[in-house]
Amino acid sequence: MPRLPAPRSAVATCLLAAASACAAADAPPAAHATADAAAVDLARGCWIRHAPGRPDGRDTVLLRLLPDPERRDWLRGEIARVGDDPDRRLQLWLARDGRRALLTAASVGDPDAPASRLGAEPGPVPMRTPPGAIHPVPDLDQDGVARLVLGGNDRVAFARTPRALVAVDGGAGRSAEIDYRAEAGAPLRLRVAAAEERLRVSVSGADTGTGAPLAVFGGVRDGCD
Repeated sequence: MPRLPAPRSAVATCLLAAASACAAADAPPAAHATADAAAVDLARGCWIRHAPGRPDGRDTVLLRLLPDPERRDWLRGEIARVGDDPDRRLQLWLARDGRRALLTAASVGDPDAPASRLGAEPGPVPMRTPPGAIHPVPDLDQDGVARLVLGGNDRVAFARTPRALVAVDGGAGRSAEIDYRAEAGAPLRLRVAAAEERLRVSVSGADTGTGAPLAVFGGVRDGCD
């Protein structure tokens, strides 16, 4: 028995339903997108790591993580310490929707440009044993951290991992953690842990000789907006 053609209205309805299903599959869940953006916004601001016992301020580290003037959809901040080579400082970029992040050399101005080589692979990581400690730890200045994380490149691009966010609201104030993994190259992972008055940025997977995550920045809020 021949099949009767479907009415045009039914065909249109089916096509519309299929298109809606495809769009829903491609679009990120609104709740996740909102949480990611809230976590990144919590990291926005000016941060400082004070150096106890160093009145000259040479070990004080600053990070002003603010909207980039040319790319307002990104936060950008330079991790700067007194006496560092400005051309070798490490920059942190966070897409404000929470989907991407970058660690770059200070000379990089476009987060979407292709990566390029800066020089040779970094050498062995210098180690030191703190007073009273048993195990050595990496002895790196900011330039050393930049060389170790970037691995001779001018940037490492990260994508948001599917790991669930820590709640942005809590009894002790807002806090959130957001994880990223490198899109290519070494299997690096970036974690940004932000609270109302504290920010920690670390990288795991870098060859520190200990297997422990590498602290890229850790400090408290220092004014600005």
